[in-house]
Amino acid sequence: MSEQEAAVFGRATRDIHPDDVRGNPGRYDKTLVAWAGVLRSYKVSKENDATVLRFDIEHRYFDWIEDSGLQRARYFLSPRGEGAIRAAWSMPLEAFESVSEQIHDGDMFVVYGYPADVRGQIVGLFPTEYVRLIQADLYTDRQLDYGRPDAAP
Repeated sequence: MSEQEAAVFGRATRDIHPDDVRGNPGRYDKTLVAWAGVLRSYKVSKENDATVLRFDIEHRYFDWIEDSGLQRARYFLSPRGEGAIRAAWSMPLEAFESVSEQIHDGDMFVVYGYPADVRGQIVGLFPTEYVRLIQADLYTDRQLDYGRPDAAP
């Protein structure tokens, strides 16, 4: 975890999930949340002096543990989660080429933002304070099945 992410992580809550927001839109719009998930679609564009990444991820429960054991995967997401999330992240314009090459559908994302919008079943995190990309070969969602204590398996 980078120093910048650690600072945001320390301020973010990890016990509010998308269904909480869907159940009470507006209640959490000033609450910084940290959500993890799997990238389903994205678009990278040049806008003014910035590179903007817009993306949709499928939320997954995450225990926030990084496992540096002998296995290749370091992150163990649950196959369960709470649906679609949409967000955007702005970077310097010179990041355009590298971002376009590094991101792939199926990668894991950790997003820190404010749940400011619910459209249908999609929860939008705007603004987004930080985003971390984790390549698909560094996580698995096929070994541990967990979630909220009150959620059905």
